[in-house]
Amino acid sequence: MNDSVANRFMPLLSEAQAALDRRLRQYPALVASGRLEEKAAASEIRTWQAIVADWRFALMGEGAKDDAASIDDKIAVLTEAIQRHNAALAKEIRGSVEAVRRDCVEGADIARLRDRHGDAVETILDLHHRRGRIEELRDWYRSEQAGWPGLFHGIDDYLAFHRQLRGSRAQKRAA
Repeated sequence: MNDSVANRFMPLLSEAQAALDRRLRQYPALVASGRLEEKAAASEIRTWQAIVADWRFALMGEGAKDDAASIDDKIAVLTEAIQRHNAALAKEIRGSVEAVRRDCVEGADIARLRDRHGDAVETILDLHHRRGRIEELRDWYRSEQAGWPGLFHGIDDYLAFHRQLRGSRAQKRAA
């Protein structure tokens, strides 16, 4: 895809696909062990499949938007994923050396963490970035809800606007 605006969103699609893949890999064992109900696992997987389908359609024009899960269901699984990332991030920080814990608690930015601690913070930074992508996915679904105060009504509206803008610019250059 040559669309730089859409390419900005490809990491969100990749994150959603990775989240779906993890669930497809891990949930059968969790259901078999009784740690997760089969119905809950199937529902969550179906919702993640819908999220991936939505983003494939929006960014690559493949398939169609998936209405198998409501916007509220999508927001709910994304919010739960954020909570899981928060717990994993907190656990990772707690398990770090004192200097890393201190810098994280004091709100050191990513550059400072990398400069001061190098590879010792890669897992923390990875979790941080993954959580950020999930938060952005959730925010795009929130923007589809009635009463959203933003400029655009969902990702499709945002991408359509930028495609139209590029088309107008190309016409002006050609004239």
